Amino acid sequence: MRRRIGPGDLGRMFRRELAEQKGAVRRGIVSAAYAAEGVLVAATPADTGLTRAGWRSTRWTGSQHVVAENRNDAPLANILELGSRPHWPPFGPIFRWLARVEKVAVPSGLLVGGGDPEGAYPDNDVPYGRISHEDPATELKMDDVAAAALGVARRISRVGTAPHFMVRGNLRKLRRLLHREVLAELEELARRPA
Repeated sequence: MRRRIGPGDLGRMFRRELAEQKGAVRRGIVSAAYAAEGVLVAATPADTGLTRAGWRSTRWTGSQHVVAENRNDAPLANILELGSRPHWPPFGPIFRWLARVEKVAVPSGLLVGGGDPEGAYPDNDVPYGRISHEDPATELKMDDVAAAALGVARRISRVGTAPHFMVRGNLRKLRRLLHREVLAELEELARRPA
């Protein structure tokens, strides 16, 4: 079937096709962002699951440039991604993390010295890297966990923490995903009758 296109119709036809192609690319980008969320969740280390649960894909409407984004609002997501420089970390969270990893139940009433070594952030009057409990037997059981946690804190104070590169380490995979989704949308547009 032949169609006659006049000189005045050609520009309108090109603008319509360009708008359709831009829409297809935008749909592909949004689709890739939602698919990328699964890749990023799988690449995120899990302890309590807070950082894994923090991934969100957001679609932007009305924007000319940014169409969709993946972000993680969990408190430590940026430190997991990029690592940290040497610093004295709070002792309490390391102690509780190590107790979870070693499957040691932390009894109620246990006081953990949690500030930095200089005491700028004291949780209580227990010194940094120490624990205190009314029951001496409980305190004795927790001493091994506290000693290991203090070792972790000392290491972080010397070398920092290693990066996990949840995003950076998956850029090649995310690019392929974006390419595949945009191409699928453009191919679907090309199959539509004119």
